[in-house]
Amino acid sequence: MDKDELRQVMGQKRDQAPAHYIYKVQEAICERMVVWSVFQAAQLVASYVSVRKEVDTHRLIEHALKVGKRVCVPVTEGKGVMVFQELLSLDELKPARFGLMEPEYDADRIVAPACLDLMMVPGVAFDRQGNRLGFGGGYYDRYLTHCDATYVGLAYGFQVVDDIPTEGHDVRLDWLVTEHEVISCTQNL
Repeated sequence: MDKDELRQVMGQKRDQAPAHYIYKVQEAICERMVVWSVFQAAQLVASYVSVRKEVDTHRLIEHALKVGKRVCVPVTEGKGVMVFQELLSLDELKPARFGLMEPEYDADRIVAPACLDLMMVPGVAFDRQGNRLGFGGGYYDRYLTHCDATYVGLAYGFQVVDDIPTEGHDVRLDWLVTEHEVISCTQNL
């Protein structure tokens, strides 16, 4: 299956999942994340802002802020360019392009990629080797080449597949967290 076919199949699976299932699984992933030693040790956490039926990050962001972590979220600067900006409250999020939620751009709150400890990365599908199928824009792959953070994919169990088609520019994740387990992708190479 090529990337476009896999995006379509996995998108349909996610969209067709019942709301009660999604809520239960998201809660389990969040609970697994907040007790995970890598998350607990991170001082500066970068996270996507979940929309639709993506694995929910709002609770994780709220928890991180509550326990005193610094949190930053993506903001698009222009065509194909994404940066991460510190977020002080979920109330700062407003509707943006592509149906996303972003804070209003503030150059003084942009965080350098080298400063990030942990990066929660979205995806449509993942494999146990850390390969990720994104939404096709390449925003995260371009950004991750400048980071030295630990990369973690948040995934529903059904999003973990045997093999993701990859290209030379694709960046591997270090970890996957599902409702069932925390997967060390570096041990699966």
